[in-house]
Amino acid sequence: MLKSTLWVAGLLLLGGTVQADPNAANRQFLNEQLQLDRQRHQALAGKIFAPTPSASLQSIPYIEQLKAQQQARLAQKQKAQPRIMMFVSFSLPEAELKQRVADAAQYGIPVIIRGMVNGNMRQTATAVARLVNETKTGGVEIEPTLFRKFSVTVVPQLIVTCDGKIDRLSGDLALPEALKKVADEGDCAETARKRLGEG
Repeated sequence: MLKSTLWVAGLLLLGGTVQADPNAANRQFLNEQLQLDRQRHQALAGKIFAPTPSASLQSIPYIEQLKAQQQARLAQKQKAQPRIMMFVSFSLPEAELKQRVADAAQYGIPVIIRGMVNGNMRQTATAVARLVNETKTGGVEIEPTLFRKFSVTVVPQLIVTCDGKIDRLSGDLALPEALKKVADEGDCAETARKRLGEG
């Protein structure tokens, strides 16, 4: 009996040692990971990853200079290129639209159309092709951005630009009369006169 008790106690002691071994290995692994983490933390503690304020402050004048150059180029481009455009829409009666396109072609003025017919590209292409073929002209552009740029909300509308100025005439006025009115009274009179062949 004593022998079997010793044997059971020995087994328990041996089993306890075997069970303690995995726990010790786990503790050792965790301690190693904590030590590595501390080393990484200490290595990164002295480093600064954000740019220094002086570097970003130095770049501000450069950015402002680039911005000023871009604005100057844009202003020069707008000054250097006087434009005359006729804004129309497919909502105009077909006969009037054809007449506007023919008149604009006679003076070399592009006709700007806001958008598509019924929101359909194929119908729009067909309508533009028919318009160009029937009037035997070109110069028709679909350009909604120009409508926004010049705040065109009513058609037909003639826009004449020059040196940052804009003349606009809208309503039932034939193109030759509209150009003559700008040539006589507008800020861009010289541009209109040249287009009429008077300047």
